[in-house]
Amino acid sequence: MNDINFENFLYYPKLRTRAAELKGLKHLTDNRKDQIIPLITAGKWPRATSFESGINKINEVFENRPFFLDLTDEYDTFTEEQTLLKSSSNNYQNWRNYVQRFPNALPIAQIDRHSSNLRDFVTQARLCEQEFGKVAFVINDYIRDIEHVVSALSALDDVNNAITFIDSKYIRNSYPAVLAANIQTINTIRNDIPEANISTLSTSFPSSLASFSNDANKTRGVIDILERQLHEELGGYEVASYGDYASIHGIVYDNAPDVMRWAARVDYPTEQYWQFERRPKNSVANGSTGTAKSDFIHAAQAIFESNPHIAESDIWGEQMIFNTATNPEFDGIGFGPAAWISVRVNIHLSKQIDYSNQLTSEDGQEWDEDEGLL
Repeated sequence: MNDINFENFLYYPKLRTRAAELKGLKHLTDNRKDQIIPLITAGKWPRATSFESGINKINEVFENRPFFLDLTDEYDTFTEEQTLLKSSSNNYQNWRNYVQRFPNALPIAQIDRHSSNLRDFVTQARLCEQEFGKVAFVINDYIRDIEHVVSALSALDDVNNAITFIDSKYIRNSYPAVLAANIQTINTIRNDIPEANISTLSTSFPSSLASFSNDANKTRGVIDILERQLHEELGGYEVASYGDYASIHGIVYDNAPDVMRWAARVDYPTEQYWQFERRPKNSVANGSTGTAKSDFIHAAQAIFESNPHIAESDIWGEQMIFNTATNPEFDGIGFGPAAWISVRVNIHLSKQIDYSNQLTSEDGQEWDEDEGLL
């Protein structure tokens, strides 16, 4: 993997080792898979018994392609194992040895928040470069992490062996502050290391979509993708690569009670916005549950009606919407939230891969700042 050139990759999606997200990744076309290096965050997702049980699934869905490996920072996640793997002892040897167990995995340098010092972190980065050929850094805290990352980049044999992700997490509620912080962070890195590889990383997909509805019954709406706006306002690909959370909210409520209400919903990502159709109780007809197959079919039909081109699509998620909308007998993915998250993730990944190529091609259409977001 020493021959990887980070500048050749335009899109870096961040995914968790959750079944719904990995299913969306799995069903990308091979050509699209070849164009990304995803950041995979291992965590305590449903039915996982350890970090490893989720990581092993990557080779099943991403077939011998490189990916970055990271650990969740959530403190209630396999606490003993997490503490061990994030330990700074022996220059993070536990983490480096752990990543080596997974073919095609590239390490994201860890920071031991309890006992880390700058020297340990820098040495970890140098050893990762020697052992894996490549290493990635994630800036989660604009102030606290920047010194560690700049020092590590400066110590590498070749700065092109590393890429730094500025992880802004959920940005919808604090966009102006996020934009300013990203500008300052990029400038700080570039002042010391002008040739550093940098990528944005963020999400603006909300935890609840009902408040974004544009009708009285809260059945449909459109949400702008602020991740792309952030990247463009920073200067686009002339300044940094692009990364996002693959249309997943920054916090996943896997431990939510089973009685938590949900309504049938079909989401349709485009390059710059998400369209959604949801069918709460009684919205399709008096007595409709809002969770039945018929509710999903009704939502899929509305998406297909406004996007008829998906009938000829090579995108798996669009094919699932088309089949659900047009074939009453189709049961291909099931009718629950997880199945339709995988559809959304797959379409989002596909669209952003294609859009990244469009933006960087000689004839690609540039972002028009005067054009209002839909």
